[in-house]
Amino acid sequence: VIVVQVESGSPGADAGLKAVDIIVAFEGDKVKNVAGFLSSMAKKKIGDTVNLEIYRNKKPFSVSLLLRRKPED
Repeated sequence: VIVVQVESGSPGADAGLKAVDIIVAFEGDKVKNVAGFLSSMAKKKIGDTVNLEIYRNKKPFSVSLLLRRKPED
């Protein structure tokens, strides 16, 4: 799954995700497509911390992401 955009102040931004990062695993399980990724996310709760394995500039690394509600505009 390719990250297209990361909103400032979002959980992704706080975890250090950047546009064009490639998410290759969610909680240790290989991410095959967007639907599978979203399905895995839907099984988690607000307040959970999830681990993502990503590639950036052909280099692998892991980030921890704290799930929280999107702030109201």
